[in-house]
Amino acid sequence: MKNYCKNCGLELTDDVDVCPSCGYQVETSEGEYFDDDVNIDNEKIINELNDKYLRLVAEFDNYKKRVVKERASLMETCNDTMVLDLLETIENFERAIKTEEINPGIKAIYSNFLSFLDKHNIKVIECIGKPFDVDTMEAVTSIERKDISTPNIVVDVISNGYMKNNRVIKFAKVVVSK
Repeated sequence: MKNYCKNCGLELTDDVDVCPSCGYQVETSEGEYFDDDVNIDNEKIINELNDKYLRLVAEFDNYKKRVVKERASLMETCNDTMVLDLLETIENFERAIKTEEINPGIKAIYSNFLSFLDKHNIKVIECIGKPFDVDTMEAVTSIERKDISTPNIVVDVISNGYMKNNRVIKFAKVVVSK
């Protein structure tokens, strides 16, 4: 006569009374391996496994959403780095235009750069005459001005600051009044 585990149906040798796989008592018959108690245990196991499966599916769905957000954030950060490099070139154009007579073709290229910034919602932070704002500006130095009685007013911009979608991508470097 063959011995079978009541829980898992594993065929066992004659000398074993307890299944080494799951720890259940063995049944010594050729017929059914499971009784009513085991069926209740099986339903419980099925429900537990189903619950684990549903949780795993939900966790994986959340993981996919998180990866999409992280990828978008990474792309934006990479784009910001590229834009920062481009801003240096634009500022060099501005310095050249202020100091000397420039070829109209060069001015057209500068204008195209400004259009690029506008197209990508990158705005210059307006500073002169406004109170110093630590969230958008970096004070390089302060000077005493007789025509300005209020302290911490921006009197000069060393380097423009820029915002993209209401987020600072480059702080303005400014001179403030004492």
